[in-house]
Amino acid sequence: MNMKEYFKKYTKQSKKGFTLVELIAVVVIMSIISTATVSIFLSVQTTVRDTGKLTTDQYSTTQMEKFIRNEFQTASNVDVYYWIAAGSSGEGVPADDFEPDTDDELLYYNNKSKQLVFKIYSDSSSSSNRLIIDQVEDVTIDICPLDYDADDSETDNMPYKLVYKVKTANYTYSGGIVLGNSHVSDSKAFESGSMLFGGNTASIHWSAEETPVYCIGFHSLSTQKDAATS
Repeated sequence: MNMKEYFKKYTKQSKKGFTLVELIAVVVIMSIISTATVSIFLSVQTTVRDTGKLTTDQYSTTQMEKFIRNEFQTASNVDVYYWIAAGSSGEGVPADDFEPDTDDELLYYNNKSKQLVFKIYSDSSSSSNRLIIDQVEDVTIDICPLDYDADDSETDNMPYKLVYKVKTANYTYSGGIVLGNSHVSDSKAFESGSMLFGGNTASIHWSAEETPVYCIGFHSLSTQKDAATS
């Protein structure tokens, strides 16, 4: 074998490598797979985040609705009082003859801090907050006999119903409750409210743009004593 044939044998190009087209095809396929993988990851991440927020909102809403239901279903001596807001803080006091006893509660709205507050009294002069709902923009509460269209003669022993809608910056609470422990014929129900609204019906509206005029007082039979903030 001469030298020319020797070098020709070992310098001959191999045909076992990848062509340029094959390399481009591989790069394109990998790009598609990478894009799909990232998209799936981002989608899963978004789903987990949204599910977490939904679960939190659902828990908050459930707890809030449960609290309102527990407070008013067994409430007695439900009445509506004029409210005097005090200074720039928005805090205030009932202007009528609200003389709280042990376990009496007050529901009022502070339009300065945008808070809906449940306050409970341990005696006539000492009270603490049971629940504070923050970022409240608008509140509507209607209280009337269970059968609003019934004749006056049929409503003596009829319980009241309370329908509420609480709109916050994040979500809205709404519902209806039968006040099972407070009836139209009760001597201490709507003593002040009857003078304010006529008869035994009350319709209250609170908003961040308006100074509150009324508050709601009632006697609580609930055993819960812990204050909370939502």
